[in-house]
Amino acid sequence: MAHKHENHANDSVTRGHETSDVDVKSVAISGILLSAGLMVAGILFSWWVYSIFQSHTAVPEAPAITFAVPDSAKLPSEPRLQADPKVILVPFVMSQDSILASYGWVSKDSGIARIPIERAMELVVKNGLPVHSK
Repeated sequence: MAHKHENHANDSVTRGHETSDVDVKSVAISGILLSAGLMVAGILFSWWVYSIFQSHTAVPEAPAITFAVPDSAKLPSEPRLQADPKVILVPFVMSQDSILASYGWVSKDSGIARIPIERAMELVVKNGLPVHSK
């Protein structure tokens, strides 16, 4: 099917770009009216939601409760996260530091004792690591 090319030079419409501009005043007024309408709709919607919450309160004159308030007396199921980890961590680190810096028995029945870590490092530097035979 062959396309027929016609000469459009005689048409009443000449080819080119749009010669008329957008009416700035109309666009500005439309934007202002749209913004005002959205603001009024938002205010009306907020008032409607507040009135629904207000009508469902135990005492109609009381302020609406819109957020869930957790029951602080009820604890979640196990395992629980620590509310303040430092309260438990600081005493634990202090007890571990005191164990690492003191002499004591690991197992008195087996004759295994512990020595301060600083002393243990001095002995390793002086004597080397112990060799275990298989």
